[in-house]
Amino acid sequence: MQDEATLLERVQQFDSEALAQVYDHYHDRIYRYIYGYLGQADAAEDLTANVFFRLLNAVQGNKSPRTNLSAWLYRVAHNLVVDKFRRMPPEELELAEWLESDEPSPAQTVEQTIQLERVRVALRYLTEAQQQVVLLKFYMGMDSQEIAAVMGKSSGAVDALQHRALRALRKTLDDFGSGALGAPAGDEGSNAQPDRERGNSTSMISRAMLRRLLALLRPSTETVLAGRFARGG
Repeated sequence: MQDEATLLERVQQFDSEALAQVYDHYHDRIYRYIYGYLGQADAAEDLTANVFFRLLNAVQGNKSPRTNLSAWLYRVAHNLVVDKFRRMPPEELELAEWLESDEPSPAQTVEQTIQLERVRVALRYLTEAQQQVVLLKFYMGMDSQEIAAVMGKSSGAVDALQHRALRALRKTLDDFGSGALGAPAGDEGSNAQPDRERGNSTSMISRAMLRRLLALLRPSTETVLAGRFARGG
């Protein structure tokens, strides 16, 4: 793909070839980002298409990005994801979670299934900005400067968000193990769903994302399981 400044000039002139280059270059990345939240291929494809539809509308309205097209596309994608969750009733969220969950493969142990659900619930205790940093960093593989452009923050602020997010995740997982918090969704007597009423964007976060976080947070998740089984849970 040609340099972004030249490409953006052509995009602003509604150059069909330039728009096709943008689509070809960014489609898979935006789809993967949205899928990281939704975990559903059809829904992710629909929102991805909407991102590029928004770009066309912006170009036609002379409101297309003048710089950093990548950051603009990711911001639109994130806003669409958040809007989708805010509009979905709790019953539909629960159905979507059930559809997204797959049967454990022979290689997937019961312990890992429990760990994945605990990480999912722990994510709900993060702020929206912390959740977004975690997804962009550990699922999309972006560096702090790239994330800063997407979120409209400084690299230092992104690093601070990441640090606080990981610290909060580990603390929440440790609290589950010690019994300081209620059991995650799916456990009997669950009361650890603090953000469901707000349509929190972690409600359907994909298993691929959860597995990456599980590897990153494995010492804490192992502590959780040890506490659970020590109590006879």
